[in-house]
Amino acid sequence: MCASLLQQFGIRKVWYGAVNDKFGGNGGVLKIHVGNGKFDSNGAAEDEAKDGRNQTIEDERAEKHEGDYEVSGGWLREEAIVILRRFYVQENGRGNARTQKQERENIEIRGGTNDRFES
Repeated sequence: MCASLLQQFGIRKVWYGAVNDKFGGNGGVLKIHVGNGKFDSNGAAEDEAKDGRNQTIEDERAEKHEGDYEVSGGWLREEAIVILRRFYVQENGRGNARTQKQERENIEIRGGTNDRFES
């Protein structure tokens, strides 16, 4: 998900399943959706999501900016994680042969309730 693009399109609210604690712009790492992603005096995004189970993230202390939008995370969190894991372990048939994942271990991914992805 591209937080900046959502902001530019004028999206008012985003619901998502799992926080991306490495690259997330909707509260996982940065809060692009509030105050244009400004940092507090400690260099950290204000009110960072703590454990991926955050409810609606609103920062009433932050100055509101045009394009700010509300986010709510943790919806069907476990199922979202399973779907993302399944996506990232598969090969890209259109990808460059040099970048194909060679000698990858077979990884069994369990969990979730969405039977579309059951083997």
